[in-house]
Amino acid sequence: MTSPQLSRMKPYDPAVDRERAHEVLRALLSRVRVPYTPHPGEWDWWTFHADPRDRIEQLIGPGAVADIAIGEGEVAFVDAEVAACGLSAEDSIELGRMMLPGIRFTVSHVSLADHARLDALRAAGFELNGPPSVLFERGTSDVTLTPVDGFEIRALRGEHEHVSRADAARLAFASTLEPEAHRARYLRFMRSPAYALDRDIVAAAPDGTIASFAMYWMDDDLSLGQFEPVGTHPDFQRRGLARAVLHAGLVRLGEAGIARARVMTGGGNERAKRTYLATGFRPVDEVGSFRAPASFESRP
Repeated sequence: MTSPQLSRMKPYDPAVDRERAHEVLRALLSRVRVPYTPHPGEWDWWTFHADPRDRIEQLIGPGAVADIAIGEGEVAFVDAEVAACGLSAEDSIELGRMMLPGIRFTVSHVSLADHARLDALRAAGFELNGPPSVLFERGTSDVTLTPVDGFEIRALRGEHEHVSRADAARLAFASTLEPEAHRARYLRFMRSPAYALDRDIVAAAPDGTIASFAMYWMDDDLSLGQFEPVGTHPDFQRRGLARAVLHAGLVRLGEAGIARARVMTGGGNERAKRTYLATGFRPVDEVGSFRAPASFESRP
């Protein structure tokens, strides 16, 4: 039987519902920082920078938002997932059954500190799918800029740099999306209401090539920043560039009055973990995806 909260979920329209989605996430984050809840900026990133090969539906309701994806590109190591914020584990599972009939899915973005949610997922036969991501946090005070010889640490300057910026991200994350499609995707994102040019921090090589990047999002009500995404072009790794762009973002967050910042990486990404620790972040939570039992595959 569908719960009253689940029955009131409706399709999300970012042109109409974006601020309300932010309010939902702010309320959840204000209630408790850990267990993990996505930052409003993360929600915008999911919405406006989605892989065009994936089939994605987003929903919003009283006190809840959800992102349901069938991955044909690169969605979080799985074929289908439900990321639900503000819904119970039982409602998240039911939402997956409703939206992904006949598909074995995962319930993603689950804090491993949320013991009630974990118990409910495990009782339904869901099991952790791969190593959990790690959530890091630090304050924005006492940050020292770290210049790197030969590179300019700055904000992206405009749409004319979108090709180099998109290429850096595609190569940093080993995306299989075709280069031109990746560039078009990033240009669409730059033209979205979520994008702010001055928060797209990059390290530029002498010839103008974007070598490293760290996008930061900030929320004044929460006094909380979020870095997403962070990466370095493979030709420029091991030079301290990621740390440099993160430090630049942290300084800007502090100057804007934001007290603390977060960043998250996959559990198997040891290089990123070392970078975040070296930048002064400390782990505060682990965030996992839980896959449905095999019997869910045949559910009509």
